[in-house]
Amino acid sequence: MRCSERRRTTNKPSSRLHQAACLARIGNKILSVLTILVLLIGSVYCFYCLFDDWRQSQAGLPSQMAKFKPDADDPLSFEELLKLNPDVIGWITIDKTHIDQPIVQGKDDLEYINKAADGSFSLAGAIFLSHLNNPDLDDPYNILYGHHMKNGGMFGDVMKFTQKKYFDGHVDGTVLTKDGREYRLKIFAVLETDAANSAVYSMREIHERDTSSLVRYLKKHSKYFRDPVDASPMIFALSTCNSAETEGRTIVFAQVVKVVEHEK
Repeated sequence: MRCSERRRTTNKPSSRLHQAACLARIGNKILSVLTILVLLIGSVYCFYCLFDDWRQSQAGLPSQMAKFKPDADDPLSFEELLKLNPDVIGWITIDKTHIDQPIVQGKDDLEYINKAADGSFSLAGAIFLSHLNNPDLDDPYNILYGHHMKNGGMFGDVMKFTQKKYFDGHVDGTVLTKDGREYRLKIFAVLETDAANSAVYSMREIHERDTSSLVRYLKKHSKYFRDPVDASPMIFALSTCNSAETEGRTIVFAQVVKVVEHEK
């Protein structure tokens, strides 16, 4: 055999080894790139989960809408809220609680279950007035609905009124309408009931223009009750779900003790 033939024969295994090494290096690079991509995706997902947990913890808290809170002495300050959402009709505040939110009214009582007061999607929803009520908030009996958020957002603090100390220590509040009317509130009752209770959800007081029968019912059935200043006061009911029962509801009742008309 000639030397050249021997050399070609000898180089074939070496060439294969070289090709295998090249493929191995390429495979290692691909594996490294894939590993980095997996780590990056995992990191992004972890950051998203942390952000989502934080976002859920903040959902429904007053801080999210605080910058839009109108000034009672300047009803025109509602304009910024109305630009966000024309369904905004007022603002409710219960002193020393997380209840400090815009009030909206939808075409029905489902529209704002998962829709924020600014019109965006939100699992926390919004504080909304019953579609059976007058949007001017001047009915003798007005029902406001809000989710029971574990962080105390929306109407999460309504549940705290079932504690006697909390009920006694949190009495005052206000409802400000977009027309410049300010209702000064005093909480006088808290009721644990269910969604089918016609005594509080029938809205007959709107038609009768009389809340005296509701007051008598609350005096008999409420967990805690203090006599209102009038036998038939204007009332705002703050209704939320009671997680202890599927159809359970907890409602805080506030009477209007003073009305202040602010000039527009």
